[in-house]
Amino acid sequence: MLKPYRTIQDVLASHWVLSPSAERHQKTDRVLGGVMLATSIMLWYLDSFFLTAEKNYRQIYSWILRERPNGNRQLQYELDFNKYESEAKLSRASQRDVAFSKTLNCFYGMPTIISFIYLAVQLVLSCSN
Repeated sequence: MLKPYRTIQDVLASHWVLSPSAERHQKTDRVLGGVMLATSIMLWYLDSFFLTAEKNYRQIYSWILRERPNGNRQLQYELDFNKYESEAKLSRASQRDVAFSKTLNCFYGMPTIISFIYLAVQLVLSCSN
């Protein structure tokens, strides 16, 4: 028995398979996967960079709160963390540790893995055709 109507999936599937530009769609999918992967990695790096800087400045602030009541005016208006490392003996937070913390792993790790899998599937599909 013939259906008098077609579902949206049937229309889209026939357009996708029969379309002369199906190869162009596959290239677009590969580009989209690459853009998704690159974007998630760049944002992961930037977020970890700024969170590391924030951790370092929090160390400076806690040092200032400890030392100012004692009359220590050393490094009073200094914001360069390198000087605090050498003179106040503060240790710098590791950007790698911040980047692979629990929260950033969930927030950026999962989209990066999904983007990588999507890109790999698109590349395998394009090689099998």
